[in-house]
Amino acid sequence: MNNRDIRKLLSQKTVTGEEVGQALIRDMVCLYVDANTAPEGAPEGLLSEEDRRRLVSMLADPEDVRVYNQYRSVQMYLTAYPVVFASLREAVESAFSRLYATLVSARSAELAAQELLGAGVDAATPGLARLRSELGLESLAHLHAGLSATAGQMVRSLRMCVAQERGLEMVAARIRVPELLVYEQFSAVPYARYDLALGAQRALRETLRAAGRPQDALRLVDGLLPRLTRRDLEPRRADEARAQRMLREDLSCVEDPFALVTAITGGLSPTAAAAATAAAGERANPLSGSGSGTAAGTAAGTAAAAATAAAGERANPLNGSGTAAGTAATATAGERANPLSGSGTAAAAGEEVRP
Repeated sequence: MNNRDIRKLLSQKTVTGEEVGQALIRDMVCLYVDANTAPEGAPEGLLSEEDRRRLVSMLADPEDVRVYNQYRSVQMYLTAYPVVFASLREAVESAFSRLYATLVSARSAELAAQELLGAGVDAATPGLARLRSELGLESLAHLHAGLSATAGQMVRSLRMCVAQERGLEMVAARIRVPELLVYEQFSAVPYARYDLALGAQRALRETLRAAGRPQDALRLVDGLLPRLTRRDLEPRRADEARAQRMLREDLSCVEDPFALVTAITGGLSPTAAAAATAAAGERANPLSGSGSGTAAGTAAGTAAAAATAAAGERANPLNGSGTAAGTAATATAGERANPLSGSGTAAAAGEEVRP
């Protein structure tokens, strides 16, 4: 949709709820892209405040009003999308940093121990024994349960990142607004982090193998991270079909920012995943005595904040989605990225219309 299409729509005597909804969604996408790419200045959309108000005020038929209000739900979904994706990426990064640092430290300790042994240092020397027990293979055996929990967090969070993208694609197809896919340009799934963690796992295994460590030691390292491919992280077709059915039956289901992710992953939700990791306790943070519970709590808190932002003022539907839209814009591009705040624009673009 361009300016010519907008002028044509505004010149019509009547408009449908779908036409108005699609126009406001495209305007929202334009604002989001401009907020994330423009070097300075306020983001510019396709519609002025007056245009938004006029389009909404032209809705008269109760069915058109109902359809428009479903598109309002999509506005709320898009508001939350970057925030939810950021929380999922944060969970991946948190798990990666713990796993990667531990695997690299263990390999460094094993290499140092081998060098000392090669130089003739007695294996029973206190310093050497301590090096291997606190940082080497022995430490991995002690921390195996916590590291496995961390690896599980990473895999779950990656699956949810993929599901978040699939959900966006489903919504774009459902409302026939392919421009929504531009959001994926600003929220790539962090596959590379998992590849790096697998690389560190392989390097440690090779170091242990070269040192003549027993097979049990190699199996212990192999068991930390499953060797998954991108295809392995894709959702099941049955779960995707369930999510698509949800969208067909009631587009407003996306008001819950986690509804599609939960359906596409077969019931896994971001908050539940964070809670599961927190339940693993401090075992999930092998490098520090105080971090993992905080990291998991942060992920859960961020996810909860996203839900709150997306829901906006749902309890007061006449005063809602504009506030949420402003929240998302600020979260993604600072204060200048909040084009809907402070001037009443949000009320026209986001308020629920009643017949």
